[in-house]
Amino acid sequence: MDFYSKYFNLAIEGLLSNKFRVFLSILGLALGIASVILVMALSLGASESIRNFYHMKSGWYIIKPDLLSFPDAELKYDTCKTIELNCRGVKTVVPYKITKRKFSRPSCEEEMIVGTTEVTLNQNIKKGNFFTKEDVMLSGYVCVMVESSMQLNPLYRCFWSVREPLGETAHIENIAVKLVAVLEPDPFGQGFGINDIIMPVTTLMNITGDRTLTRIEVKMPSMKSDEEAVELLRDALKIDYGYKYNHFNIESALEGARDKAETVKFSNMVLLVIALLTMSVAGTGIVNILIVSVCERTLEIGIRRTVGATGREILIQFLIESSIICFMGGLAGILIAYPSVKGLIGVINKYGLYNISLSEHVNWPLLVSFSLIFSVLLGLIFGVYPAGYAAKLDVVECLRESEGD
Repeated sequence: MDFYSKYFNLAIEGLLSNKFRVFLSILGLALGIASVILVMALSLGASESIRNFYHMKSGWYIIKPDLLSFPDAELKYDTCKTIELNCRGVKTVVPYKITKRKFSRPSCEEEMIVGTTEVTLNQNIKKGNFFTKEDVMLSGYVCVMVESSMQLNPLYRCFWSVREPLGETAHIENIAVKLVAVLEPDPFGQGFGINDIIMPVTTLMNITGDRTLTRIEVKMPSMKSDEEAVELLRDALKIDYGYKYNHFNIESALEGARDKAETVKFSNMVLLVIALLTMSVAGTGIVNILIVSVCERTLEIGIRRTVGATGREILIQFLIESSIICFMGGLAGILIAYPSVKGLIGVINKYGLYNISLSEHVNWPLLVSFSLIFSVLLGLIFGVYPAGYAAKLDVVECLRESEGD
């Protein structure tokens, strides 16, 4: 223990003799460590969002017209009842009609309106009450929006001219609709988005004058395979559409999750490569400062070798110096990363960027321990060459070069 304590003190003295250079090396490594932590935190948050999506959409299937192959295909609202009556064990049928309509207020543009039913709600209500089954049955002229700080949110353009928009009315093509609820952004980015205006599907059909849907989502009972569920839904479509049943696509809702998972995986890989490049630049700086330090301290090395220090001891001293620099860089990186991760996740969740909300429950003990261990390992790796170079210096050459200087 005294042996390592001795060379730890020598390493500290050596580093203090080049404070500014050491500071720059620590700063470079801190930025690299902060980048790695940031990538890991965002990756964990995105992965939790994907896992939640799998949980929410497991057993759900989507029916929508194949407009690419059959431009005239129309999905009827009455098909919802056909599915309920003819698909054994079906749990939930949710119609969606999505269209754009112009609000009468001059500040409004064509807004995205989503017509659906009360059972579709899976996010928290901030104010008011979501529309009810009676509103759907009676085609109530009510609507719901999602709150956001973004000025582009239609809640600002169409309702925010008053202090409290809840209970106020706006006109869609001269038809008055009342704002009955304001939703919080979906914590996992799978619900209604900040640009959506939600209302009963029957109301939207009255406004548009047609009873066609954009898609139908169906919650099926447990099946042996997706093919079995799809075949059951296809049989229901045959009742309403006959030979035209193949004008519609039926797919598992998890297909979207798989695509999103691949996108998240690719994004994480790109960010990780960038972070590792930052780390390599910082590592190059550490190697450089240690090589310069060795060259400037040849007299010290020569004297120590003369009084009996072995090459192994010189090697250990410089490895300790490298590890201290990297450890300090790791601590600084954690201090930089903590507010950065909190801030970035907060911005994404607040403004609904990319329609995904990342988990705020970051496993900091894991990230901190990983960062510190990773930093020390980097110190050992980046310090091997400079330390080996110092250990192999010839005693006579060290003293001769010092006399020449």
